[in-house]
Amino acid sequence: MKKFERPIYEGEEWTPALLQRFLEISEEIAVEKCGLDLYPNEVKIVTSKQMEDAMVTGALPLQLYHWFYGMQSYQIEATGSRGYLEIVQNTNPCQLYCAENNTATEMLVVIAHAGCGHNAVYKNNFLFRQFTNPKGIVDYLIFARDFLRKCEEKYGEERVSDLMTACMALGPYSVDLIRKPKPRSYDDELARLQKRVEQFERSFNPVFHDRSSSPLRGQNEIEIRIPESPDENILKFIEKQGPRLRVIEEWEAEVTRIFRKINEYFYPHTRTKVVHEGAACTLQRTVFNCLSPLELGAVSNSAMNNFFDVHARVTGQPGYRWRDKFEGKIPLWGINHYSLGFQLFQDIERICREPTDEDRAWFPDLIGANFWEVFRHIIAEHDDESFIQTYFSPKLIRDYAFFALEDDPEHDYFEVTDIHNEEGYRHVRDRLAHQYAYHAALPNLEVASVDIGSGCALTLRHTQHDRVHLDGNSVGEFLFIVHRNLWPRTMRIESVDAEGKVTDLWIANEGKVTNVVPR
Repeated sequence: MKKFERPIYEGEEWTPALLQRFLEISEEIAVEKCGLDLYPNEVKIVTSKQMEDAMVTGALPLQLYHWFYGMQSYQIEATGSRGYLEIVQNTNPCQLYCAENNTATEMLVVIAHAGCGHNAVYKNNFLFRQFTNPKGIVDYLIFARDFLRKCEEKYGEERVSDLMTACMALGPYSVDLIRKPKPRSYDDELARLQKRVEQFERSFNPVFHDRSSSPLRGQNEIEIRIPESPDENILKFIEKQGPRLRVIEEWEAEVTRIFRKINEYFYPHTRTKVVHEGAACTLQRTVFNCLSPLELGAVSNSAMNNFFDVHARVTGQPGYRWRDKFEGKIPLWGINHYSLGFQLFQDIERICREPTDEDRAWFPDLIGANFWEVFRHIIAEHDDESFIQTYFSPKLIRDYAFFALEDDPEHDYFEVTDIHNEEGYRHVRDRLAHQYAYHAALPNLEVASVDIGSGCALTLRHTQHDRVHLDGNSVGEFLFIVHRNLWPRTMRIESVDAEGKVTDLWIANEGKVTNVVPR
């Protein structure tokens, strides 16, 4: 790119033409300097209220009448939406929603951050390639929303809302984590839903739509396979086997399928927060460095100062005793994944270009490597866990002053097991990486069996990790919701220890939940 004779904007007022200029320049830097492959971008300006609504649904067109979305909307409104500059869709073209009250510099930041950084991860990361289809997601979800509204008209809003609640409760257990899903086409999904709507219109009978009046078929009529091994995708199991066992109706299975597709779409996001925000913050820094007065001269010193302020607020790591001084906002505790991801990429760039003896011992493959080649490899082939496990350096462990704590449920104290020294580096890194594993804070719950001879009793098995038991109140509420709204037969959750011994057992039957094996 040629050096600019004067800055492309003065002051902090923006125009649509200026935003288009920002987009063209940012994309050119991302493609030519960084070698990134991007989706086409579309920038849309939204009000604060529209930004709140977009945050509730992940910017997807799925405006559903359900208490969960209302609760999220209230929480966002209560904490204030002033600090949210943008939200971006994993679609093709990539939809970038910018808050109308952003300054011109903030607009340039979010276009580089989301339109280049997030965009590149969406298009290239293996999880998004495997689990999502950005081309057809919007049309599919619009039709899915309309299908759910038809269900509300036919079966009642309360019944559909209760079913949605059960599907949301099983949200973390609705993705195939082991078996690689087949390539999916949202055109096929649209055809499925259209066919289902036609069936409703032809065959709906309000007298017989109550599933409780449907007798269980004889075992010989059912072609069902009890899982030969535990199945971690509980929602999919219910969707596939529920209608065949006459436990749920076809329309209910279709609703569970819709929520399963939504959860699959968002699943890669849960595993790439550090990669996503690290890449996005790296791109915004790179774009502004290229446009600075010292290089291309496209932005003024005043604009650079404004950028440094925004960038520091986004990538800063609050201290342990930090309190948020901004109006009405909830304090940020723990590790800021914007900071962690950005510092990881910064450190990798340093190792590539100016390594120390310690770096040469820990990361010999990075010494002298092209940083942007490494960057492209990371955003394409890593999730948060493997990113940290592979590239988190002793220097960063020292900079963050990380140490490892052991929380043994049999003791009433914490034990510091590793610190940031030569002996503890690998252990601290391993513990930090494990913290970002998908199931790190999620109970290991799987379908164990369905007993056809006992009225299709469904057993879910929880495998304990580090002798940590399930919380009885949470299990009871979870089991009640799923049993009442999605599997109205006997349901069991058994919790087993490392030796396979059942230490806790909850049974739901006829709308009641009991803990029959008290600890």
